[in-house]
Amino acid sequence: MLRLTLPLMVLFLAGCSMLTVVNSTDGPVTVQVEVPGRKWAVTRRIRGPDGASDFISEHGGSYNVGVIPDERYLSLLKTLRAEVSGRLFIGASLNAQEVEGLVRTLNDVDRMLEQVTSSVGPAFCRGRLPEMESATAVITFNASTGQYHVSCG
Repeated sequence: MLRLTLPLMVLFLAGCSMLTVVNSTDGPVTVQVEVPGRKWAVTRRIRGPDGASDFISEHGGSYNVGVIPDERYLSLLKTLRAEVSGRLFIGASLNAQEVEGLVRTLNDVDRMLEQVTSSVGPAFCRGRLPEMESATAVITFNASTGQYHVSCG
């Protein structure tokens, strides 16, 4: 037996297309979505893990999904950068290996900050929304690189 959800029934009856954005990260994310037929992007906060938000379009066409960096994560990275920098500048008692490790950490933190704040970063995708059908975009987060990733289906 086919079970139609309310959004799918609306799609079927109205002849619209629907994009579902799924957040599979551990925390909430803010996304900016552009769907066909809209003159501006829509920004929404999606709970995690496995929270989702639907975006309806009058017709199919190209769509864009991007993740807006979380302010708490950015704040954490900036605090970490300040602490590591402080240890380097006060580090009269640090040996060469400790200095090397702190410099490596500082470079990693700077790289992560650049990745999450770049306007055309890795947390963006473009996809094609079929006429009178649905598509799904999935957001993931790689803790080891500090990067979000968006897969458009």
